[in-house]
Amino acid sequence: MVEKLSRGLGELIRQNEARAELPFLNQKIPEGTSERTTWVIEKLGEGIIANSSDDESVINITKGVILTVRGNSWELDAKGTIKQPLPIVPSDLRFIGEIIEPIDGRRRSFRLHFNMWSQDIERLIRRLIEHKKIGDGHIK
Repeated sequence: MVEKLSRGLGELIRQNEARAELPFLNQKIPEGTSERTTWVIEKLGEGIIANSSDDESVINITKGVILTVRGNSWELDAKGTIKQPLPIVPSDLRFIGEIIEPIDGRRRSFRLHFNMWSQDIERLIRRLIEHKKIGDGHIK
């Protein structure tokens, strides 16, 4: 039994080491605000720079979804409507950043602050983009 456990632990360690070497998990994120802004727009394939300075860039990702880049941090501000609430529940936001303004009871808005880009953040933003496109009738 102990031998099986140690073999299982060894396999788990090898899998974890292999995962750390996968290029899509270790993303190279640009340092400067303007470079980071361009990187986000290219990565998502969406977004228009609404305001930009050396310290801060504001990207309109889609209607009601704004991403602000400030130095090494990010802030995601998402707003839905009464007729079209956001496709998010509080547990979706739990581990991906610091919640500045929690999602309200009707799922109409939230603000999230995070210091590191991750696949979970990207997945959340892509879900918001798709939701807005469906709601606006762009996708049928």
